[in-house]
Amino acid sequence: MLKWLLAGIVIGVVAGSAATAWFYAAHLIEAPPAPGAKPFVSPTSLPAPRQADAPSAPSEEAVAEPLPEVGVLAAMMDIPSDFEQTVMLYNLIRHADADYLDALLDEADTLRPRREGNAAKSIIFGRYAEVDPERALARMTARGEERFLSGLFRAWTKHDVDAAVAAAETLGLAHRRSAGAAILSVTERLADDQRTLIAEEFSAQGTLERMKADEALEVDPALAWREAIASEPGQARFQTLWHVARRWLQSDPGAALRAVDDLASEQAMALRSSLTAEWVQKDREAALAWVLAQPASAERVQMVQGMAIGIAQNSPEEALDLPISSAATNAGKPPAMS
Repeated sequence: MLKWLLAGIVIGVVAGSAATAWFYAAHLIEAPPAPGAKPFVSPTSLPAPRQADAPSAPSEEAVAEPLPEVGVLAAMMDIPSDFEQTVMLYNLIRHADADYLDALLDEADTLRPRREGNAAKSIIFGRYAEVDPERALARMTARGEERFLSGLFRAWTKHDVDAAVAAAETLGLAHRRSAGAAILSVTERLADDQRTLIAEEFSAQGTLERMKADEALEVDPALAWREAIASEPGQARFQTLWHVARRWLQSDPGAALRAVDDLASEQAMALRSSLTAEWVQKDREAALAWVLAQPASAERVQMVQGMAIGIAQNSPEEALDLPISSAATNAGKPPAMS
């Protein structure tokens, strides 16, 4: 019976993946650029790349080379090196003013495929945040380009945190929270009370808690877990615990899973199932051994089924080979884990 249930899970995962792929292909839904996506850039009509600036700011006496005529992005499609493409785009906008950046953003909207234009726009907006952040924000909100909002506020905060906070406070609720989270993400050097005030202003306490957890994880994962447990109960607390547990799982899966016992039974079951499903992707043998060593229970069956769903996304055949029958019967003592 369980074998048939697992087969149904596998078939459902495969069918769901295919349906999702068809939907995106048929409707041409545009997603934000994937991490690492680079715009096409070609040397045509461009000056040769300049040498990189020294770490110090350029002197006012430095003379910038004339900027190419607008339309240059369309000519940047032939260069084969992603690295050279990106270097040339950075050189292109290095001395650009707000008007030139606006023109480049307009041209980026015409590039196809769209992901290339969006990749270029993310870089251009990063420079715009240094040149004239208020004008960059006005353009975003006027043209519905808020997908680049987080990057703008991260760059803005590095230069003037007070101005970035003041500008974020003028946004609508949804964008306000996004901007606040972006501001918090680059405020590690601020005093804790300042960070707390920013988090409260933008209802981003969960973001701040996860940031603090990350900082504690670098030193002591057990301490990060205890601090998360001690925080105020609620959805933000559970999300922080999930975040800490996932990070801890990478270095000490046994300790991370044992720590879950600190939670209420329903929360513990949900978290253990998610953690084991993630663990099996990295170390199948160890994850299965740990699960099958647990007392026979509905939770153990649920953990193996969760593993099967994760494995089926990449290899349906291997998911069918999981020992489902063993999960439903008694097992031996849990293996010793440090």
